[in-house]
Amino acid sequence: MTCLCSVEEWCPVPGFEGLYEVSSQGRCRSVDRVVKSRWGTPKPVKGELKTLNAQREGYLSVHLYKNGKMAKRYIHRLVAEVFVPNPLGRPQVNHIDGCKTNNAAGNLEWASGSENCRHAIESGLYRQARGESIGGAKLTEQDVAEIRRMVARGAMHKEAAALFGIGRKAVTKIVNRQRWKHVE
Repeated sequence: MTCLCSVEEWCPVPGFEGLYEVSSQGRCRSVDRVVKSRWGTPKPVKGELKTLNAQREGYLSVHLYKNGKMAKRYIHRLVAEVFVPNPLGRPQVNHIDGCKTNNAAGNLEWASGSENCRHAIESGLYRQARGESIGGAKLTEQDVAEIRRMVARGAMHKEAAALFGIGRKAVTKIVNRQRWKHVE
């Protein structure tokens, strides 16, 4: 089912029909329903908005329950599956404005993996880790600048390597700007 809309519209979550609905604005709610109480009698349950959980990578997810089992679903995928046509069968959902929490249908589009990556690079969302931002970096940008100053003043590469706890070849690559190119 595909629902196109400009105001908030609610449609059933695929696979969870009669239990949950997703909105064109990126919200999710349970629906009013009748369940059996522990004594087997009918018990009305009022639907309510579901809490969205921020994931480490920035996307929002929701926990849906069916037959006593929990399923985690990403909101942007639910919205796209219900509200965004995918005639070419593309596998990924791209946030047009780059904001991972803006899950309105008008901000989502289906994309191939390469299209999604290209969008991230062109919009400045993807920045290659370099320098201190690399988890295992032993040096800081100040250390690199100091190594270059030491060698420029005549220090041996071996001395700089011993002082900063790195290999001599690493010092050579730093001095020759094969590594840490972005540091002046």
